[in-house]
Amino acid sequence: MYTITCTLFPEPKPKPCSCSISHLESLSRVSIPQLSTNRETLLKPAKSSPVATMSMNFPAEEERILEQWREIDAFRRQVELSKGRKPYVFFDGPPFATGTPHYGHLLASTIKDIIPRYWSMKGRYVERRFGWDTHGVPIEYEIDKKLGMSGKDAVEKLGIAKYNEECRAIVMTFAGEWRQTIERLGRWIDFDNDYKVSKDG
Repeated sequence: MYTITCTLFPEPKPKPCSCSISHLESLSRVSIPQLSTNRETLLKPAKSSPVATMSMNFPAEEERILEQWREIDAFRRQVELSKGRKPYVFFDGPPFATGTPHYGHLLASTIKDIIPRYWSMKGRYVERRFGWDTHGVPIEYEIDKKLGMSGKDAVEKLGIAKYNEECRAIVMTFAGEWRQTIERLGRWIDFDNDYKVSKDG
């Protein structure tokens, strides 16, 4: 948790603030010192100024904003308001749902959010659907590991129909974890109307 001390006029009591550090700094006309040993960042106003101290829990503030987005259905509303405008289409390589997201996914998701969001802010209609890569070697690898045999041996023993059934059964194993992580990241994308390359590709 970071503690920020700043000058607020004319409010006598501290209030939640989503301002950037640079904005708070300009309001209180002070410079930001180096982080102290207790990891608190202090903005010290002029001695003659009334002072209000507020304690901000950034993870909790992020959760509050995400909840507000859910309540007003911000993403869907934004897409609806731009219907009829010139579309912008952004294609990205969908992930496999046979594993949980890692740092590389988070980095790529940030880029995949920035570009459509930019064009949306420019006034274009940008439909964004989350996608899943639901076939290929990663899924076959998981089935081979589960059965304790190679793909060729498994297909010969089970038959192609049964082998494919086994693959389909695990294809969306971590879909819930993906949704939670991507939403927590703040990415605006439609999970309810997602696509799967095994059906749509």
